[in-house]
Amino acid sequence: MKNGTRRSIIAAVTVLVMFTAMFFFEQAFAQQGPPAGFDPKESFEQFMTDCTKELNLTKEQEIKMRSILEEQFTEQKAYREKMKNSDSKDFRAMKKEMKRIREKTDAQLNPVLTEEQMKQFQSLREERRQKFRKEMRQRRKTE
Repeated sequence: MKNGTRRSIIAAVTVLVMFTAMFFFEQAFAQQGPPAGFDPKESFEQFMTDCTKELNLTKEQEIKMRSILEEQFTEQKAYREKMKNSDSKDFRAMKKEMKRIREKTDAQLNPVLTEEQMKQFQSLREERRQKFRKEMRQRRKTE
């Protein structure tokens, strides 16, 4: 795989993981606000563009994947709002729920993507999750 292609895939997965990991940092965002210039809709569109290109999605795959990921984003956003408006700060429960949502998304993507595309998608998503966690730990240290 070309180096530039791998970077683009990593960038695309980064955006997806940001959406799935944001619930961990709701308190920090509530106190400081989201990072300057962060636009979830723009990030999502960039992610879809990158996925389409890097996973070599057909138009049909792109349409189905977009629908599935939009549903995931909406479900995660609703859950974060629910937790934000409740007194519960049970991060284990939040992590478990976000994992359930990701697994549901994977189950929906399985028949849409080829086996190779799915492996690549999951691998890149995990790489991005790790990178995002590291960045957030560093951000907390500087606060």
